[in-house]
Amino acid sequence: MQAIDLKNKVEIKWLNFIEHKEEIYKLRHTVFYEQQGIDYLTESARDENAIHLGAYYNGQLVSAICAYIYFPLDEICNQWQLTVPQNMVGHFARRVELPEFRGCRLAEFLAAIIWKSIHEVIHPDFLMITLFDTHKKLSFYYSTFGFDFLHEVSTTHGQLAIYATNKESIHKGISKSRTLCELLSAIFETEIPPLYEFLSKNEQLSFFNIENFKQENLYLNPISFKDELPRLSAQARMLYTFQKPLIESEDFPVGPANMLDLGCGPGIFLAMISNLPKFKDYHCMGMDLSPEMIAYAKLSYKKITWKVGNIYDTGLAAESLDVIFSSFVMIHLVNPELALKEIYRILKKGGKFYIVDINDSTFEGHPKIKRMIRKHAQIYEGNRDIMNILPELAEKQNFKFHKQLETLIENSGEEEKPEVSGNVFKLGRVKMWAIFSFISQRQQMKPYYSQAENYYFKTNCKISVKVQTQIYEK
Repeated sequence: MQAIDLKNKVEIKWLNFIEHKEEIYKLRHTVFYEQQGIDYLTESARDENAIHLGAYYNGQLVSAICAYIYFPLDEICNQWQLTVPQNMVGHFARRVELPEFRGCRLAEFLAAIIWKSIHEVIHPDFLMITLFDTHKKLSFYYSTFGFDFLHEVSTTHGQLAIYATNKESIHKGISKSRTLCELLSAIFETEIPPLYEFLSKNEQLSFFNIENFKQENLYLNPISFKDELPRLSAQARMLYTFQKPLIESEDFPVGPANMLDLGCGPGIFLAMISNLPKFKDYHCMGMDLSPEMIAYAKLSYKKITWKVGNIYDTGLAAESLDVIFSSFVMIHLVNPELALKEIYRILKKGGKFYIVDINDSTFEGHPKIKRMIRKHAQIYEGNRDIMNILPELAEKQNFKFHKQLETLIENSGEEEKPEVSGNVFKLGRVKMWAIFSFISQRQQMKPYYSQAENYYFKTNCKISVKVQTQIYEK
């Protein structure tokens, strides 16, 4: 059977163990015991508290995988000689599939989903797999996802080989898993169910630690504030130039009203739009995860309220805001669904969520430059193409899609006089390249960046990318 044969015929589900215990054990028994002669992999004392994922074909469970989550003081950390984690460990196990479905990439799809989802929702310190002698031949496959051999431990069932990720390889594996999820989801034409919603519904949120998300700052971690401030300032002014007519043409709630800029950075964009006549009677607040950004904003724009805060857990009252802006933020999030959930909570009924983000999938240019863009998107922990799927994610959080607008940014303008012509924003070549300068901050991107930059400035090549504006209502 091939993957294409399962198109529109497969349903992927997170499984409540109590409800699905019998079919999970039946599948394991069929494969591990009846077909492979292994009698100790059918059941585990930890199954009840594990996270289970399954694939159904014609109503039958045909493929499954589970993840055991270990807390820092779990005895297994000592038993298996693991580095004691500060947070949690994700242990993927009992990947099982009926023989007639092998080769169709269904098991690979489940593995990619659970690896990606566990990382996004639980943020474990490291991920691991364990293989007994019978399955050690799979070690090379797992190594392509960043799992390296750690050591072996003796058990009642023989030698158990332990493979684990480290801080660097975990991102390599997750990036590959994300790519596989997008590819295989398209092939099978089936949706990937959100893990957070399942954990919440099944009262398994002990695995979820909001404090981990409060520390998430994919954008600034590798970049110094001092180095980024000039680029962010230029970006904010550029954003205002082409967003001003869009904002002025949009109907917003009549003041007095409350407006929040989530991920406000140094506050320049919010300060500029707060002076527009339609926001005259608005109370404006800016929130950013970076204390440095907020400190700069407080010193520069004293009439606006500034707060250090997190998009996943703002600390603001429910239904307290009429308008929420968010510019160039969603692409930097590991878990945009959780952010949308919080934004929906704090937005008033009838309020508007106005989001602006670049969409790397719209980039056009020479293959050397396009390769740099796509390579960065592959290794980046966030989603540089998030605007393609945001309407679907927002709908699941009960947002109503209002409209989408696009602005084409291209390098055909004058250096000192950016020009807006309809939905085209023309920048000079130097200013256009500055949009992508942050890519050079990643060590693994330096060779790609250098090659692309050299080609760009030695030629008159044209490049362009779209910045998309999406507006939602509650």
